Amino acid sequence: MVLLVLALLSSAAVTAAAAATVGPDLSERLPTETDCGGPWIYASACREATMLQQPFMCQVCRSWAALDRVVSAHNRNTSKPSKLSGGIFLYEAQAVQAIQLLQAIIKRNGAATVCETGFNAGHSTLLFLALPNTTVVTFDTFERGYQRAALRYIRHDLGLDSRLHVGVGDTRHTVRSFAEAHRRVRCELAHPSVPNREHSDMLALQAMSRIPRALVMPTALGKQSKVYGPAGSWEDALRNGVIRNSTCRPAMRPRSVGTDILFAKENQLVDHIFCD
Repeated sequence: MVLLVLALLSSAAVTAAAAATVGPDLSERLPTETDCGGPWIYASACREATMLQQPFMCQVCRSWAALDRVVSAHNRNTSKPSKLSGGIFLYEAQAVQAIQLLQAIIKRNGAATVCETGFNAGHSTLLFLALPNTTVVTFDTFERGYQRAALRYIRHDLGLDSRLHVGVGDTRHTVRSFAEAHRRVRCELAHPSVPNREHSDMLALQAMSRIPRALVMPTALGKQSKVYGPAGSWEDALRNGVIRNSTCRPAMRPRSVGTDILFAKENQLVDHIFCD
């Protein structure tokens, strides 16, 4: 069984040797929020029992709880706090699907590289790095203060720097520049998630992907969004052959978010889908 590299996390990182252990008798009972690091400030997906019962997800939620604390502490201690823009930490079904896709890739190839646009607070990066033999290439402007704090935590406090490559700047330029400078880097999974850039980023990430076997999983959004709506970028990519064999499904159980984020107020109902 593949074991997580992310260990049981408190407010600081602990050794990777503890990664496989959640509790002395967890294998004999269903995990609770306490087992899995709760409560969570942002990662509301972890409040879903179905999420915690999936293999590896309890450990992922522990790492997200620690990351939530890092981001929240930065926002409390700065004069210009920034709202998170949302992300996979809201979507239990998408998080589980991402892990399952990566497991299949690793079983087939021995390793996997994920390329994402939109680091946000690092939850998706940390999810992808949860499995050994994964490498993440992430692109973002990193203009929000909490992003630097999250990146520093993942790279240095958790010791994942060797498996994380970062492109700083506008994704309209940084993705193609990185691809030209690192021609041997190829993405098995592409995760475009910069708001209103999903289509252009999808095309840019295509240049870094292992065609035709690369998988694409944009961020979750509403059924009538600019991505998944009838005239959205996902339908356009299907028509033009950029992607094939698409399946769309609910990203989450409809529920309210636990704190204000850019696209939703606290307690606002969110019901999003994702496709891959």
